[in-house]
Amino acid sequence: MKFTVLALSLIASTACASFEKIGPLVYEPRSLVTDHNAIDLDQRAIEIEVAKLTSDGFQNAKEIYQEGGNSKSLASIKLSSGLTSQLTKGTVITGEDPSDELVNGKSYSTYAAGISEIIVQYDTLATQGNYVNCQVGKLTDPNKDGCFKESGNLSINGRFYPYTYDVSIDNINGRTIQGFSASAEDKMHKCANCPYDEYDKYYKYYGKFDYANQWVLAALVGSSTDFKNGNADFG
Repeated sequence: MKFTVLALSLIASTACASFEKIGPLVYEPRSLVTDHNAIDLDQRAIEIEVAKLTSDGFQNAKEIYQEGGNSKSLASIKLSSGLTSQLTKGTVITGEDPSDELVNGKSYSTYAAGISEIIVQYDTLATQGNYVNCQVGKLTDPNKDGCFKESGNLSINGRFYPYTYDVSIDNINGRTIQGFSASAEDKMHKCANCPYDEYDKYYKYYGKFDYANQWVLAALVGSSTDFKNGNADFG
C-alpha cells in the first residue's frame, strides 16, 4: 500500500513538473494555462493604445478590452456543405495555414449534422512563447501566420470539408478582460455557495454586478459611471 501511494505521488509530481514555470516567483502550474496567461497580452495591447492619447487609440483599447485578441483564439468557419454527422465538442480538426503548414484545432462546441457554420479553437501549446500562432481578434498588430488560410479543406472525423472564412474578422476570442467582470454575477453571486464575501461587498457598495466593467468603459469613452456610491466622472 505504501509503495502504491509513493508511486502515485511520484507520477503526480512528474506530471506537474512537465508544465512551464511562470513569472519571477517561478510558480509551477498543475495544468496547461498558457492560453489563460496570454490575457496579459491583451492588457499590454490596451496600454499601448491608451498611451497614444488619441480618440482612435481609446477606441482601439475599448475594442481589445471587449473582444480580445490573444486568449482562447477561435476561428468562425463556414463550411461549403453541412456536416454529415454530429460533431462533438473537443473533436480534433486540422487544416492548413497560408504557407500550407498543418494547423491543429478542436471543435469549440457540439454541432448537429447539417450545420455548416462551426467554431474551431486553435490548439494551445505548453510553452508560453509559442502557445498559439493565430492572434487576431481586435488587435491592431495581429499575428495571422498560424491561422487557417481563408479557403481550403478542414479534416473532420476522417472527412474533408471545403470552407471559407475571412482571416481578419472571423478569428475571434473566447476569453476577454471584459468577460471577467461581465460574468461576475453568474460566477461570484449566483453560483453554488455564493456570493463571494469580497465580491458581495463591492456589489452592495456600487449597486452593479459588473462594476469593474463599468469603471473601465467609462474611462475609455470619457463618460461618468452610474453607481449607487463611488461614482467617477472621466469626461
